[in-house]
Amino acid sequence: MTLLLAVLRLVNVKARYGWSDKSFSSLLQVVHDMLLEENTLPKSYYQVKKILCLMGMEYQKIHACSNDCILYRHEFQEIIRM
Repeated sequence: MTLLLAVLRLVNVKARYGWSDKSFSSLLQVVHDMLLEENTLPKSYYQVKKILCLMGMEYQKIHACSNDCILYRHEFQEIIRM
């Protein structure tokens, strides 16, 4: 499995189940420690984001109401904080 494929699959699981960045970094650290010493798996979500940005796969966070029925972007994202 390539590094990019591994990172993409892990990020997909993170997004699907709504893991926090901190919990995902903890998981990455545990998996990294379980693999052989010469593995190149990132140890944190920050390192994963750097890899994805280099590949042109940046993301944009879109805010939603508590029921996930309305998405707020740009100037409207402040509405949900009121």
